[in-house]
Amino acid sequence: MRKTQAYTLAGIGGRVTAPTLILDGENDQFLKGQPQLAEKALTRARTTLVTLTEAEGAGEHTHAGAPARAHQALFDWLDTTLGELR
Repeated sequence: MRKTQAYTLAGIGGRVTAPTLILDGENDQFLKGQPQLAEKALTRARTTLVTLTEAEGAGEHTHAGAPARAHQALFDWLDTTLGELR
């Protein structure tokens, strides 16, 4: 986990222009707060931050308790985002 500190969007986040989905686990014990930092760093991208909750069974890191809920969020986002490109 210490090595993840080297991974940062500092200095490059503003270069990302593609629509970006960011998933956040409500109780993520490993990367708490990182989704919000990523969203702030992507200053030129249209971002969608979805917080998956404990009540949905998807509040942990990687949403392991409820992959179907995480997939639902992903495919709903893709449907909306790609639909706008048509």
